[in-house]
Amino acid sequence: MDDVLALLESDEMKAVVSAIDSLRRKYPQSSSSPKSEKITFAQLLTGRFPAREVLKVLADKNVGYPGQKDILAAAFSAWLLFPKAKGIRENWMTHAMLLYLDQSEKSSGLYDQKWTLERDIAARYIFIGDDFLRDMLDNSGGYQAFMRVTSFEVLDAILDHNIRTIRTAARSMVYLHHGSKLYVEDGPFYRPSVSRAYTIFEAVRASEEKIRDALAKKKQKIPPYTYVGRSSLYNIWKDNKSALPLIYAASCLKATRTKSLLDVLLNAEFSHGKHTHLVPVWLGMARYAADSIFPKMEDLSPLKSANRLLGNIEPVPFPVPSLDECEGSAFKDNFRRYFQRDS
Repeated sequence: MDDVLALLESDEMKAVVSAIDSLRRKYPQSSSSPKSEKITFAQLLTGRFPAREVLKVLADKNVGYPGQKDILAAAFSAWLLFPKAKGIRENWMTHAMLLYLDQSEKSSGLYDQKWTLERDIAARYIFIGDDFLRDMLDNSGGYQAFMRVTSFEVLDAILDHNIRTIRTAARSMVYLHHGSKLYVEDGPFYRPSVSRAYTIFEAVRASEEKIRDALAKKKQKIPPYTYVGRSSLYNIWKDNKSALPLIYAASCLKATRTKSLLDVLLNAEFSHGKHTHLVPVWLGMARYAADSIFPKMEDLSPLKSANRLLGNIEPVPFPVPSLDECEGSAFKDNFRRYFQRDS
């Protein structure tokens, strides 16, 4: 221990630190924005998740430091989809941290060139940067954090039911969006509600049961139902109501030619480098969804929750996804009032 202390306090170490500081000033790849929000790895896992603060950093290209938004993007997507599953959040954040460290090493040529001390110093102390090393890597517990990572194969087995729950919640917002556009007080359509939305899922399930019965008779593999049951839907509406407009908006926003942003999020592929240019539009669409749907519902708590998260973001209108034949028929049966004529 005395030898380590002597090493840290030596003139040679002071010279090394001074030289690294000079390199950072001359080659400021990892410099932090003056507006950077200090959010540590531990803050993203303990206590109330700072969702609004994280969104502000992700949405502002002039805020943050290299590597920070990679971790924040992973943390936010895990919180959005699985707010109570801190193990999933920690895994996604740690995987993002590993990827950023890997990219920094590649930037210094460590993978395609012979190892040298100079390249190693450049990777760790120039490209990675102090802010990331302090607020993310060290704050996570250092390299011990990587020992706690669960493989994505194990996570996939855990997440299957949760993923169907999220897709069910997103689809319920489609039904409610249709209902909100048609509802007026004392008009021909009922006020939109989760219970009425669920009646459409019951019709979809009844239709799928016929297909499942036919497959069973042929002794073929029977797929799971597309959507989850009543209790799972009600639970996500109870536990994660502030995130529902974001989940719905993500399902309506194209991230690639073949994938929605929700597909990207559920595949744990959402990243700062590839997708944060979509964040301002995504937030605006979520604001539009919340403003269009929630004020028409009897329970206004989802609107209050969404307001706390989304604040005064400018709405971005988007068309309501169409319903298929089964959904459309069930919608008319359960959202439309049928008045009996006086005889």
